[in-house]
Amino acid sequence: MNRDWNVETKILEVLRDALKSLMLTQETIDPVRERMIHVSREISVMIRNGFKMIYKGEYNKLDSQIKIINSKIVDVMATLREDEYDILSRILYDPLKEYVELILLYSIVSRDSSLLSYIGEIDPRIVLDGYVDLMGELLRLAQKAISDSNCVEALKIIQLCEEIYMEFYISQIGNYLYRDHKRKSDRMRSILERVKSDYIYGCVGR
Repeated sequence: MNRDWNVETKILEVLRDALKSLMLTQETIDPVRERMIHVSREISVMIRNGFKMIYKGEYNKLDSQIKIINSKIVDVMATLREDEYDILSRILYDPLKEYVELILLYSIVSRDSSLLSYIGEIDPRIVLDGYVDLMGELLRLAQKAISDSNCVEALKIIQLCEEIYMEFYISQIGNYLYRDHKRKSDRMRSILERVKSDYIYGCVGR
């Protein structure tokens, strides 16, 4: 083995090279990142307004709103190079999850499936998280149907909740690919059990 008395210097050189590489990447990515943050905030506001439209029954307005959101998402994602995607796409993770949830909920309450195709372009893991959050909204819809004595509609919602949960439960997706799969399945089961309990109390028990 040859001894290198300059090994400390070379170790620092490797460190400097790694830091320099990351700083150069940062200089390239920062303008794109700032734009994505701006678009993310903009989309989040539009999505919150979209949920308000659902509860007001303004489905025609929401149809147009979702199309605008989709256009913004497609536009900003198209600006990402392949090497930037893994670094920056996480900025849009939460807005995209809420976007999936919004489309699903809109499709249910409006009985219009035409916008579901927009979901096909989104990371499947984000789509699954959108379904997890959808269960909470379905609980609210079921509770409203029960309070309005619309037990037929409440039962339809319960059946959909059961089918969504079972699809999650029987799937064999590794935690390395979809994090906290079991925990999320358990959360969905908990919501399903609460919906069923409310239904029994509000409809069957009358």
